[in-house]
Amino acid sequence: MQTFKFTGRIFPNDEKILIVKEIPKIIYTIQPINQTISYLISIENSIVTVRCEIDLYKEENLGYYLDYASDFVRTIVQLYSFSLGIYFDVFLNRVITPNNIECNFSKNGYLKDSCKSFSIENTSGFHLALNLVRKEPQLFLSIS
Repeated sequence: MQTFKFTGRIFPNDEKILIVKEIPKIIYTIQPINQTISYLISIENSIVTVRCEIDLYKEENLGYYLDYASDFVRTIVQLYSFSLGIYFDVFLNRVITPNNIECNFSKNGYLKDSCKSFSIENTSGFHLALNLVRKEPQLFLSIS
């Protein structure tokens, strides 16, 4: 079993979120890659840690691992938000791989290299992508 983790923050920063009760471990099979992964999520003082366990960590599947971790964390935070009547958002921005290599998504080219459909330098391509997302509700929901 290999272990890695994602970390991130809850916003806005002026409210410190502490979820006191234990969050049950989530065991999920990611169908497109046929891998079962367990997510153990903890939130303390608005810092989010998602400890992940998987039989075989594959770097090429990192996007899947992150997407599902983000979905599960976002659901927990939205339930918490709803119970308090305060809007919170969450952003997972870092991974620490099983080899203890740390990658900060907001500061390296991981996301940029993954974006193949347009370039921010090409404003017409960006506007085309924006219009496509605007007109397709399912696409809009999948990236928001």
